[in-house]
Amino acid sequence: MSDRFYKKIAGNNINFLIGSGMSTPLYKTLSLPTDVEFSFEDVLTHKGLAKDSNVILYIYYYLSIINKTTERIDIENIINKTKDELEDEQKVVYHYFLLVKWFAEYLANASVDQPKRINLFTTNYDLLFEQMFDYALHDMPLLWFNDGSRGFFQRVINSENYNINILHSGFNDNYRRELSMVNLYKLHGSVLWKYSDDKEYILLDEKFALFDNINKKIDDSIQIAVSNRLESLHSISLDEYVAELNDKNVENNSDGIDNDLLKDFYELYKMIPIVSPNKGKFEETVFNQYYYQLLRAFSYELEKKQTTLIVFGFSFADEHIRSIVKRSLLNPELQVFIIPYSERGYLSMKGYFSGYNNVHFLPDFSTEDKSIKGNFEYLLKLLGAE
Repeated sequence: MSDRFYKKIAGNNINFLIGSGMSTPLYKTLSLPTDVEFSFEDVLTHKGLAKDSNVILYIYYYLSIINKTTERIDIENIINKTKDELEDEQKVVYHYFLLVKWFAEYLANASVDQPKRINLFTTNYDLLFEQMFDYALHDMPLLWFNDGSRGFFQRVINSENYNINILHSGFNDNYRRELSMVNLYKLHGSVLWKYSDDKEYILLDEKFALFDNINKKIDDSIQIAVSNRLESLHSISLDEYVAELNDKNVENNSDGIDNDLLKDFYELYKMIPIVSPNKGKFEETVFNQYYYQLLRAFSYELEKKQTTLIVFGFSFADEHIRSIVKRSLLNPELQVFIIPYSERGYLSMKGYFSGYNNVHFLPDFSTEDKSIKGNFEYLLKLLGAE
């Protein structure tokens, strides 16, 4: 399959759209702690949700997902293990390594007429790509990684930094060749970002000072109290769930979660430059000029000639990104390859894109074995990056 797939994408403008499924199970996907039909977003945007309940949900989200992504990973230790020695969470890191290695090999073999770049568009806040590219520089010095930042002692994020090419010339300028470039667009922000004091710029903060401030407010007892409140909810309908959560927050006023804590946490949480998981995310994105520019860059890339978009770990539940892709499908030279994890995801996304001949599903659960999983290993096999 990898040879056939390579022939379909070779020579094209290669773009990836990546969601939380790529980093699972190392980092959790966005879900509530109990098994319900509605989503985290549904609860956050419910009109009946009390303000305190809203903050409780954000504390849970911060503790279960966001804060964990700031931890440094010992990549070398994982890479040096055999496959049999790897735990499930470590396999995620190893698979990232194989994918970045494939980027380097694919671009190195590209002809002079091909674009020497790959664009990664991701809604993930985590730093797996950033850490992996840092590690890969030892063996792949001619692979350039661009996260949109420039600077030395203070790196500033700017979308204008993406539209660049890197040329390598001989000592006497007797030749020039374009170097391979991988652009990383964090569509929903990053845990590595922070706002400048005047809120005019987005900066990189490798010390995670903001997270340190939040963690001083939220100790283990608060984490247990928040988990207990949410895990005790058993309502079936969304309305009942919200009402029960509101009641729980009124009843439980002796577990260390008071109004001052909620207020202090939320003020700090709002300072993290990320798009929060609620259905108002597009309004947040428009208000922040940088997010808007990233979405526009995504749209522009899909409108180019001979363009490929590979979608992995992304459910298209985000209606705004989904609308950009659907609008771009009018480009007859755009080919979209969606990798659904299971038949359930396949049926959902098939409904979003029915009638578009330039959308392809791999695996195609209408004809293939329904026990196949469109996981990271499947993606690597598809690319020939095993």
